[in-house]
Amino acid sequence: MRFDAVIVGAGVAGCLAAETIARAGFDACLLDLKPADRIGEKVCGDAVSKAWFDKLKLGYPSGEELAQVVESLEIVSPDGTVRFKIGGQAFILRRKEFGQRLLRRALDFGAHLLDKALAFDHLIKNKFVCGVRARAQGKLTEIEAAITINAAGALSILKPPTILGFEPMKPDDAIVCYREIRRLKSPCEISACLVVLNQEISPRGYSWIFPHGMRELNVGLGTSYDYNPRALFYEGLVNLDPVRDSDPVESGGWIVPVRRPLEPLVANGYAVVGDAAFTTSPLHGGGIGPSMLSGKLAGEVAVEALELENTSQSALWRYPKDYARRYGAKQAALEIFRRFLQSLSNDELNFGMRKRLLDEQEVLQASSEGRVEMSFVTKLRKLAWGLRKLGLLRRLSSTARFMDILRHHYLKYPNSPKAFPAWRRELELTLQRAVNAIARR
Repeated sequence: MRFDAVIVGAGVAGCLAAETIARAGFDACLLDLKPADRIGEKVCGDAVSKAWFDKLKLGYPSGEELAQVVESLEIVSPDGTVRFKIGGQAFILRRKEFGQRLLRRALDFGAHLLDKALAFDHLIKNKFVCGVRARAQGKLTEIEAAITINAAGALSILKPPTILGFEPMKPDDAIVCYREIRRLKSPCEISACLVVLNQEISPRGYSWIFPHGMRELNVGLGTSYDYNPRALFYEGLVNLDPVRDSDPVESGGWIVPVRRPLEPLVANGYAVVGDAAFTTSPLHGGGIGPSMLSGKLAGEVAVEALELENTSQSALWRYPKDYARRYGAKQAALEIFRRFLQSLSNDELNFGMRKRLLDEQEVLQASSEGRVEMSFVTKLRKLAWGLRKLGLLRRLSSTARFMDILRHHYLKYPNSPKAFPAWRRELELTLQRAVNAIARR
């Protein structure tokens, strides 16, 4: 089989990439391991900001796709006494129904679907990716394409090839998650998505309590590889209000990348999108919005390359550059903020939030823009409170500085693959300096 483009994975990123390519009149083939009627199913937090639909000019979810509309995303201190609002209105999705809508859009514009298909290897000739090897409907097959888009997720056996310069994901780059949909005994009164920072409940990670319709909650946690997230869930999170007044309906676990995006996102004849490209937010693990963005951007650049009959890395380079400008710069900065938060004890988290070492507006700025700016008066206030926690104040200051450095480094993403190695070397040195500064007590 041969197509103009083969997209491995029919999640939100893969479907938007396939739709974009098919809209332009090219033959796009979507592969997915699931049968067609289960595409869209995924263990997830299910929340996505309304702003992403506006940015991508995508119709809002409604009907069966929509579990609930929430008014904000809030970070909760370990002792539960302080909440910081860091996001506006969001949709709680029913993932299968939403995924089916995106799949129908892609198919309506002419994309082909090969379901129940496992892509397990790349076809590589003359340093170009030119398709995939897959097992489809019990048969081994080679699917050739001018461009291959990997949208297979973080857990797929189809990893971006290291021989083409892609870096493998390290244990510290991700968290392991466990989630349950739980049925409440009385109607839900939560109007916000709650992200709980508590090192006892979710060490080096976070927990979430999201409404999921009037009588259900989406509840889960992410933690480092050193811990069993399901055990932590039942040791601590299940005992919090209002979770304790609920019963499990469904459950599942998965891995979430919480770092900067994969570099460089493209090779000759190849692009990586969605979770496979590490596009999730390092701060709260939200990945639906940036995954859709990556799929759309990669699809647009693939169309340009196909029209020019040039699918070299240089021809595809606008995708990583555009992604860095539109989200990757913020994502890299938030990796530093995430590492800082995960280094704090519950006592430091409670103190910092209660005394507003970062106030609500500054946390919102960090979340939405990937930067923290402190006025002179604000710095004096923080210094006065910080005299009791000089080490914490020093690490906060280093965090803000390195967030700004990383954000600007990504905004200066190289204009061509030739300049990329030097850019990446500087990135790695800066990341190491940031990690050392945050860890220094």
